[in-house]
Amino acid sequence: MRHILVRHHPSYWNGTIKCSQTFFHHNTTINQIRNIAIELAKQNRTIIASKGTTSTFQVHGIVNGVRYTMGITNGHIRQIYPR
Repeated sequence: MRHILVRHHPSYWNGTIKCSQTFFHHNTTINQIRNIAIELAKQNRTIIASKGTTSTFQVHGIVNGVRYTMGITNGHIRQIYPR
């Protein structure tokens, strides 16, 4: 969760910038980000199950009208950001 917050939440942002930097809305809570992750995992459960726990990949989905990308490494959610 730390990586997600310091890279994509204005209240926790560490100031680093990539070519295309996206942010959650400043009112987004940690609990809401957790719920977004759960919803993205549900939307992509077939892909996640087929990839297993030894690979790195990204999945995409829409939660409350917002497109998100979620990165998974070795079965752990490592990144979530709005697109």
